[in-house]
Amino acid sequence: MESQQSIVDNRPICQSYTDMEESLRAEHRHSRLKHSLLHWFYRRFIQLPPSDSRIDHDHSIHTMTTTTTDSPCSSSPSSSGLSPENTITNERRMLWSLNYLEASIYLEEGLNNDKFDHHPHLFTKLPMYLIAHNRFIYAIDLFCCWLILSLALTEKPAVDHYHLAEAIHATLELIALSILALILFVKLQWIGIAKFFKHGRTLIKTIVLILMIVEAIVVLLRQDTHFRVTRSLRPVFLIDNFHFFGVRRVIRQTFQSLRSFIDMLALLLFFLIFFSISAFYLFSGISNYSQFSTIVESFLSLFVLLTTANFPDIMMPAYQKSQFYALFFVIFLVINLYFLLNIMLAVVYNSFSQIEKDKFRKLFLHRRKACDHAFRLLVTDNNNVIGYIEFEHFNGLMNHLKPRSSQMERFLMYKALIMQVFTPQEDLKTRHLLAHRNDKSLNKKQSTANDRQSMNAEEYLHHIIDAQNHHHHHNHLTLDKFYHIYEVLNLHWENLDKSLPWFDRSRCCFDSRWFPNLMYRLRAIVLHRYFDWSSYIVIIMAALYQFFDAIIGWNANHVHRMFYFSTSTRTICAIFISLYTIEMLLKLSAFGPREYFRRRWNQFDFIITIVSLITFMMNEYLHVTATTTITLSTSFFSFRSLKLLNLLRRHVHRYRDILGPFALIIIKRFMSVTMVVLIVYYFFAIIAMECFGQYSLIDCCQNSTLEPYYRSNGTTTSFYYLNNFQDLITSYITLFELMVVNNWQITMSAYVIVTGNRWSYIFFIAFYIITLVVITIVVSFVLDTFNFHIEYKHRFGPDDSMSVQISVEVPINQQEFNHYQSLDKDLIEQRPSMINLSSLDCGWCSSLSMDNNFSRFDYYSNKLFNTSNPSSSPISLGINENVKDFETIIEEETDTQPSNTTIHNKRTIMFRGRKIRDKFSYNLRMYHDELEKWINQSEYS
Repeated sequence: MESQQSIVDNRPICQSYTDMEESLRAEHRHSRLKHSLLHWFYRRFIQLPPSDSRIDHDHSIHTMTTTTTDSPCSSSPSSSGLSPENTITNERRMLWSLNYLEASIYLEEGLNNDKFDHHPHLFTKLPMYLIAHNRFIYAIDLFCCWLILSLALTEKPAVDHYHLAEAIHATLELIALSILALILFVKLQWIGIAKFFKHGRTLIKTIVLILMIVEAIVVLLRQDTHFRVTRSLRPVFLIDNFHFFGVRRVIRQTFQSLRSFIDMLALLLFFLIFFSISAFYLFSGISNYSQFSTIVESFLSLFVLLTTANFPDIMMPAYQKSQFYALFFVIFLVINLYFLLNIMLAVVYNSFSQIEKDKFRKLFLHRRKACDHAFRLLVTDNNNVIGYIEFEHFNGLMNHLKPRSSQMERFLMYKALIMQVFTPQEDLKTRHLLAHRNDKSLNKKQSTANDRQSMNAEEYLHHIIDAQNHHHHHNHLTLDKFYHIYEVLNLHWENLDKSLPWFDRSRCCFDSRWFPNLMYRLRAIVLHRYFDWSSYIVIIMAALYQFFDAIIGWNANHVHRMFYFSTSTRTICAIFISLYTIEMLLKLSAFGPREYFRRRWNQFDFIITIVSLITFMMNEYLHVTATTTITLSTSFFSFRSLKLLNLLRRHVHRYRDILGPFALIIIKRFMSVTMVVLIVYYFFAIIAMECFGQYSLIDCCQNSTLEPYYRSNGTTTSFYYLNNFQDLITSYITLFELMVVNNWQITMSAYVIVTGNRWSYIFFIAFYIITLVVITIVVSFVLDTFNFHIEYKHRFGPDDSMSVQISVEVPINQQEFNHYQSLDKDLIEQRPSMINLSSLDCGWCSSLSMDNNFSRFDYYSNKLFNTSNPSSSPISLGINENVKDFETIIEEETDTQPSNTTIHNKRTIMFRGRKIRDKFSYNLRMYHDELEKWINQSEYS
C-alpha cells in the first residue's frame, strides 16, 4: 500500500493533454482516418502495449485520468476505482510520457522562435504537429522545393543539353507540388483554419501553390508552355522550409528596415527629379547631346550617373561646350552619391541595430517563457513546494528533445545546470517576482492539494520562486537554473582523460618508460615557440620564392620558362614539400591523430601537404606531364601562405578584430544573405527569360553608340552579346554583372533597343533598387557586428572577445561513470583518469572558459544508484527506476560521514563540454544588465 502511495505521489503536478480520453472515445466527431490516426499515435508514441479488447483499452484511459484530478492544470472529472500496483505504474509512465512530449515541444518552440499561439494544446492536434515537425518531412519538403526550382533549367528557354519535354517537367512539377500540398494540409489540420489564414507566410504559400498547380495542369494538357512569369514565385516554397530559418530572418529584417530605406529613397528620387529637370533645361540645346534631349532621357542618364557607370563620358559633351558645366555634375555626385547614399546607409544601419537588439530581447523572453511552460510539466507532485526537476524526468525530457544523446551526456547536462556554470547573476527572476508580488498567502512553505488545484500557471511559478528563495536548494534543478537549458543542449562532451597525450602510460600498455619519455620530449619540442616560429619562417621563405619565381618566369620567354619550371622549380618544390611533410609527421606523432585534427589549421595543413605530395609523386613516378603536375603542386603548397593570416591574427592587434570569432558570425550570416541574393536573382532571372529570352544581341544596335560592343568580329570589346537571358545560368551571370554596375547601362540600353519598348528600363531599375536594399542590409550587418565587437571588447576585455568556444568542466565520480557507461552500449570503453580528492586545492570546481573563474561546490558521492534490480529499466519511456533521485543522495549524505573504505569516493573524472559561441551567447553577456529590465517589462505587459 505504501509503494502504491509513493507511485501516486510521484505524478506530475500539471498534466498534459487531459482531453485524450474524450478524443479517443469521440468517434462521431472525427473521420475514420483521423480516429485511426489518433489510436495509432496513442499506441505508438505513448508506447503502451496494445489492448486485446476495447473494454480494456477504455478502462486504462479511464484509470489514467483518475490520477490527474489533483493537478492544478487539469480539468478532467474525477472518478473512483481501485487499481493494482502495476496498473498505477503504467499509468504513471503514460502521464509522464505525455508531459515529456509537451515539455520538449515547448522548448523546441523556444529554440526555433515559434509562437505559442500554434502550440498543440489538444491531443487531437498532437499527431499532425509531430508529423509536420518530423525531420523526414523536412527533408522531403526541402527536396521538393529544390526540384521545383531546378525545373527552370529544363523549361524553355532551357540550358543546353538539359531540355525536357513539357509532359515530363510538368509531371515532375505536379508531383512535387502535390507533396507540398499534402504537407500544407497536415499543417492546416494542426493549427486550424482560422489561424492558418491569419499566418501571412502560410497564406502566401497556399496562394502560390494553387496558382502553380493550375499552371502545371494547363501545361500538361496543352503540351506547350506559355508566358509563365509566375515561376519567379517558386522561391516562396524554399523560404518557408524549416532549414531556411536564417534566410527568413534576413528577409524579415530587410522588410523591417524597409521603412527607413523608403524614406531616404524618396528623398533621393526627389533630388534626382530636381537635377533631371535642371539638366534638361541646361543641356537640351547642345547638339548631338542625346542624353538630355528629353526629361525621361535626362532622368535615366542621371540615374546611371548615380552608379558612376557612365562617368565621365556623360559629362564630356557639356564639358567641351563650357568648363563651368562640370560644376553641375560635381554638385550632383557630391549631394546624391557621397551624401544621400551614405546618409541612407547610416539610417538603415541605425534601424538595423535597433532591430537586432529588439530581436534578441524578444528571443530571450520567448525562451524564458518556453522554459516556464516546460518546467511546470516536469515538476512532481511530491516536490512541488520545493520546485525542482529530478534527473529521472530530465532524462525523460531528453528522450524527446535530444533523443540521440547518451545517458552520460544527459547526466552531464543535468549536473552542469545544477552547478550553475552559465549563471553570472543568480535568482534574477526570483528577485523580480518577490519585489512585485502582492499575494502574501503564497509565502507558505507547505501547500495543500486544494491550494494547488486553485492556482493558475503564473501563480504556480510565483509559488515555486518563493520556495526556492526560502529553501535555497542549490543542489536541485530549480527554475532559475532550468532557464539555461538552451546553453547546455549543444555542448559536445569529452573525457579529460583524452586530453592526456596518446602515449601516456595511463592510457597505453607500454611496460617500458623510454618510449613515453621520448615522446614527451618530442611533444615539448613541438609545443615550443621556436618550433612554431620555424614553421612560419619556412612558409615565408616559400612565399618569397614563389613571388620571385613568378617574376622570373614572367620575364622569360616560353621555351626558357618551360626549362626553368622543369629544373629549379622541381628541386625547390621537393625541398618545401619535404619540410611540410616532416612538420606534419612530427605534430602527428606528438599530438596523436585525435588531438592533431581537432585544430582547423592542422586540418588545412594536412590537406595541402598531402595533395602537394601526391601531385609531386605523380610527376616523379607516374611520368605525367611535368609542367602540369609541377604547376599544380606549386599552386597547392602555395596555399600554405594563407596560414600567415593566423600569424597576423595573433600578433597584429587590428587583424585580431577582423579575423577573430566575430568573423565566424559574419560568415555564417553571409550564407543566409547569399541565399537571399540567389533568391532575388532567381526571381528576376525568370522574369528576364520570359521577357527578353527570345531576343539575340549578336550584331544588334546597328547605327548606335552600342554597336561596337555587340559586333561579332572577335575583338575583346565585342563580347557583350554574351550578357543575355537565354537560359537560367547565363541570366545569373548577367544579373551579377548588373549588380556590380560596371557598364550595366550597355546591357540595359541594348535590350531597350532590340525590344523597341522603353518600359524595359523598369526591369533594370527595379533590379538595381532591390539589390541596393540587400547590399545595404549586408553592409549594415557587417558594421553592426564589428561595432558590437568593439563595444564588447572594451567592456569585457580582449581575451573574452577573442574566445571562440565556451568550455564547461563537470566532475563525476567513478561509480556514476561506470553506471552510465554501462547504459550506453555504444560508448567507447576507456580507462578513466583518476584524480585524488586530497590533491585538489580548490575542491570540486567548474570553470567557464570565457570568465576564467572557478565556482566551488560540495559534491556528495554515496550510493547514487539502486542496482538491486538492473533489468527493469524502461528507458524507452524516459523513466529509469534503477536511478535514485540525485537530490535524495545529497540529503542522505548530509546525515552521514563519508566512508574511507570505498575507493571510488576518493576519485573523480572530469568531463569538458564545448560549444562554439554564437551571437546569442555574446548578446546574453553584453546585455546582461538590461535583462532584468526586460523581464520587468514583460511581466507588466
